[in-house]
Amino acid sequence: MYNCQPNHPERCKCPQCDNYRAMLEESIQDEICDAGFYAQIANEAPTDELREIITSIVGDEYGHARLQAS
Repeated sequence: MYNCQPNHPERCKCPQCDNYRAMLEESIQDEICDAGFYAQIANEAPTDELREIITSIVGDEYGHARLQAS
C-alpha cells in the first residue's frame, strides 16, 4: 500500500500523485508554449493596439504557468 501524502506531493509516490504531477508539468509546459505562440503573433501584429493586446495575453500565459508551478 502507498503512503499517500497529499499535503506533500513531492514526497508521495502513489500512482495518483505521480499522474497528477505529470499532468501538472504538462500543463505548465503548455502555458509556456502558448506564451511563445502569442509572442510570435504579437511580433507580426499589424497595429500597435493589437500588439499591446496580444502582448497582454503573453503575460497572462506566463502568469498561468507561474501559478501552476507555485
